[in-house]
Amino acid sequence: MRRVRQKLRSAISFCGTIKTQDSIPGYSSGCVLLVDDDNTIRIVVADVLNDLGYRVLTAKDGADAIKVFRKKQNEIDLVLLDMMMPVMNGADCFYRLKTIKPDVQVLMASGFVDGEDIDKLERDGMLGHIAKPYYREKLQRLLAEYIHH
Repeated sequence: MRRVRQKLRSAISFCGTIKTQDSIPGYSSGCVLLVDDDNTIRIVVADVLNDLGYRVLTAKDGADAIKVFRKKQNEIDLVLLDMMMPVMNGADCFYRLKTIKPDVQVLMASGFVDGEDIDKLERDGMLGHIAKPYYREKLQRLLAEYIHH
């Protein structure tokens, strides 16, 4: 399994090498709920987030995210939420999360997003959007900005 993860990391567009805690300026901590219907993305992004110092909880879709969030909401600092998923999409999940905890911190992720949809979600309290494929440095910078400021 370890070998598969290493191959997956090289196949996903993460720039830079995996660094240790001592070599990362702003190495961080906190808990991220990672929501994505693609198992490969969940595995690889969770590994990268762990390498950056974050504790990671995962959910396979919006409905699963609601269940995890209800149980762990006091531990979760930020939700990294895929926009396009079966069962419950990212926008619907975002609004459900807001009913549970109005000040929930959500960063939306997608390879294709309508700008009007993102603008509306941001007006309604979403932190922002990160485009897929993720770039390690941008993800690191956004998480540090949103979790610790």
